[in-house]
Amino acid sequence: MLYSVIKLYGDKFILPEGFDVLAGRSYIREMLLFREPVEKIVEKWQPELQEFLKIRKIFVVMIKNL
Repeated sequence: MLYSVIKLYGDKFILPEGFDVLAGRSYIREMLLFREPVEKIVEKWQPELQEFLKIRKIFVVMIKNL
């Protein structure tokens, strides 16, 4: 959605202060501002997502065993 807003309004749209904290990574903001395709942004975070899902799986199993 942000990609579409930036594409439509260009330099008139300013990402809010603290966007990097909310997004979790500064490269998301940078890629949006450089108008990188959404698919490329999603592709970039896939390795981090896969690592998170592995760790999450461990905790889900632990919680189920409580």
